[in-house]
Amino acid sequence: MAAAGGGDAGKSGGPRPPPPPQQRAPSASAAADRAPRPRQQQQRAPSADSSADGAAGAADRARRRTGYKNSWQRRGADELAPQVVMRAPFPPGGGAGAGGAAADGGGDDRVARVAIVGGGVAGLVCARELAALGVRSVVFDTGERGPGGRLATRTTADNSFRPAAGSAPLLAFDHAAQFFTADAGSEFAALAREWQRRGWVREWPAGRVVGLAAAGGGPEPPPAVPPSPHYVPATAGGFRALARALADDAEATGLVEVRGGAWVSRVTADAGAGKWRVAVRKASAPSGGKASCADADASGDGNGKTDAPVLFDAVVIAHNGKCANRLAAPCGSPLVAQQLMRLRLSAAWVAMLAFERPLGLPFEGAFVGGGGGAGGGGRGSGSGATAAEGGKQRQAPSPLAWAANNTAKLGLARPPSDGSPAAAAAAAAAAAPECWTLVSTDAYAQRRKVPQERVPADVARAVAEELAAAFAAAAGKVAAELPPLAAPARVQLWGAALPLNSPGVPAILDPAARVGVCGDWLLGAGVQAAAASGLALARRLAALRGVPMERCVAALEGEEEEGEDGLAAGLRAPFAPLGARTGPCGEFPGGVAAAEGAGQPGASRPAPPVLIAARR
Repeated sequence: MAAAGGGDAGKSGGPRPPPPPQQRAPSASAAADRAPRPRQQQQRAPSADSSADGAAGAADRARRRTGYKNSWQRRGADELAPQVVMRAPFPPGGGAGAGGAAADGGGDDRVARVAIVGGGVAGLVCARELAALGVRSVVFDTGERGPGGRLATRTTADNSFRPAAGSAPLLAFDHAAQFFTADAGSEFAALAREWQRRGWVREWPAGRVVGLAAAGGGPEPPPAVPPSPHYVPATAGGFRALARALADDAEATGLVEVRGGAWVSRVTADAGAGKWRVAVRKASAPSGGKASCADADASGDGNGKTDAPVLFDAVVIAHNGKCANRLAAPCGSPLVAQQLMRLRLSAAWVAMLAFERPLGLPFEGAFVGGGGGAGGGGRGSGSGATAAEGGKQRQAPSPLAWAANNTAKLGLARPPSDGSPAAAAAAAAAAAPECWTLVSTDAYAQRRKVPQERVPADVARAVAEELAAAFAAAAGKVAAELPPLAAPARVQLWGAALPLNSPGVPAILDPAARVGVCGDWLLGAGVQAAAASGLALARRLAALRGVPMERCVAALEGEEEEGEDGLAAGLRAPFAPLGARTGPCGEFPGGVAAAEGAGQPGASRPAPPVLIAARR
């Protein structure tokens, strides 16, 4: 679905980054905006007829107004810093009572400490596994309402979704991860069952997820649905509650601290001491938008202040996109930085709609034809209208890839099954608002990308209207038949939604600099890949304890195989496109394998050997 660049050896002895992509704007986090509140409390469901040129035209005007270009500007990453080689080996771990506090860098220097940048599934699982292996860590996450990354939920319970005045019912929307699957017999399958035993997730009953053919009777069949079980949150807190449970479980070991609202703006090596200095700033959003890495770089905590650097023995980058690239490029691990820069990411608009009453649809989740289900491509860019082609009318691809009924999935209004005296409560629940999450295709989002930290209100409104119209059409309705909204529609643009290519390795690790990377994109997409990557990197880091630096340098220079028993990992692995293996909810078991080879989009050449420069 996108191409990955290659890399060439630099004249100064260090590798140079791959050429910039023609068109992509990855980001570590996405931004949200909300259409203006209506003058009346009752709001009609969005209608695609409210503007002449829709979201695409509104986005074009916003880009011209702001000078925004839908491409990643490589500012700050044009030159990679030379390779760092730590002189001191990775120290041993320590039990819950050993060494000083992990957060402040004090205490016993002989106790290993790891900085984990990113508090999504990969980062939290990595921290928990490091703790099991006796290694301390601090997880830095930008989320002010808690960690999670794409385990993201908006709800009226914490005002992250703002209801209309006087609205009483609980509204909640999983607006990133929708559900996840687990390969039978895998280590993650056992982990998912443990999460289920602890009451964090449950199985979505079979048959609740369907594939819907594209509206208009197009040639594409309904998308395939990945095999069960499909795991969903077990509580009304949604997937963010799962992230909070993972964080609490890690912190309960006494070896992990999870810091929220924290931007890691820079990591600097002190090679002689064998330490990393990690600069942390408070994540503060600009007026009318959501904080970005550029905002953090420019303004710090809003007062131009940065916390005193914290000392660590290793750094884990557990996120991706623009912010990860900016962090990695100058740090002194050029092969790691190159691999991060080869990643290409899709985009997605997400609309959150709370209808005043249930829609009465016979499903709770649906992949929409043309939107890329378990084997779909998701290349549609229109709004479902007809378009002329060679003098003939054809149905434009639907902009909608996925729709989910959060009220049913999260049990926000689950009536009793025994017909007891709670019948009155059941009737009231049946009349409660119904919350739907609508996810766009990548192509639709790319055509309508805007500065995602500050989404213009007209773009937000038009996106909600177009996705609602596509949803109505896929469900066999027209937009006018949808009930009024119980609260203003909200939309969010995920500029870095899902990976389009992957090196197919569990983790990346530079053993000489002690910089590692974990994330779902290394293996595929989704919760399963993220957890597997976090586990793999934690075990590789722990295996570095006490290893002589000479052996670490030899592994870096390619003198040792990057296999399961090697010290280096993933530094030279070529990328291949994921293609049909991934859809709007991540990668699923049984997906169609992508074609590989140098001639395929998204493939890349192996990285050149890195030369050890003078920063030993």
